[in-house]
Amino acid sequence: MITAVTLEQLKDGDRAIISALSGSDVELARLSALGLRRGVEVEMIRHGRTFIVQLEQTRLCLRPNLHTKIFVSPQ
Repeated sequence: MITAVTLEQLKDGDRAIISALSGSDVELARLSALGLRRGVEVEMIRHGRTFIVQLEQTRLCLRPNLHTKIFVSPQ
């Protein structure tokens, strides 16, 4: 059984499925509007202080947030 990790823990090239999100209603609505929802596959393009992830044909640049977490199940 694969354990969920946070999105920030993925390395370049890793793919994962979003399994859960936690945070304020406002932040969760913002992430959903960007396409980051439960069940969506993401790929870590570049890991770092800010990181780039790809979902479908969209690339997003994100920063880790202490109050908002994206949990993923690595593939």
